[in-house]
Amino acid sequence: AHVQAELGAVRRKHGQDKWDMEYRAALPDGTVTWHHGVGRAERDEHGSLVRLTGIDLDISSRKRTEASLQASLKHQRDAAETVRLLFETAAQGIASVDAEGGIVSCNAALEAMFGYAANDVADQPLNLLMDPGEARGHQDFVERYLRTEQPYDCAGSAKCETLGIALLEAIESDDPTALVGLPLIRTCALLR
Repeated sequence: AHVQAELGAVRRKHGQDKWDMEYRAALPDGTVTWHHGVGRAERDEHGSLVRLTGIDLDISSRKRTEASLQASLKHQRDAAETVRLLFETAAQGIASVDAEGGIVSCNAALEAMFGYAANDVADQPLNLLMDPGEARGHQDFVERYLRTEQPYDCAGSAKCETLGIALLEAIESDDPTALVGLPLIRTCALLR
């Protein structure tokens, strides 16, 4: 209907002289294709239509790519919202830390645990939240871990398959094959 209305406006005497539209077409086999039509009308001196000249391009691939991108962006927004809600409502204190060990953000549970407001700890070193005796050893381990493993391409920047396991206290997983073998978290805790 949209295409017919657009072309009808071009066909009328003294009608519009150009068209530029995207539309979809359902083929007899049920396949849906997308097209981009561009053209112009040639008229005589009285304004009557003499000729239509144009091109119709199949843009189905582009439309599929756009739809896929939109779905991916929605998934990313949904995942980010889930992480934000988990962060804000967790009963455990959580701090987000940059590669230099500076606190980027913290949740309300961490504020309650340590008595700091989030804006008071922002840009402060994570060591602020540790016992001074443990802070230096922790900083040395983190620096060695970052230098050795370079975990910058993984979620949370802790590779549980390597030295990063020593930074974790627990892992919950629906995948029973996530960690197989030696109970490394318990072993690290015993060695501390």
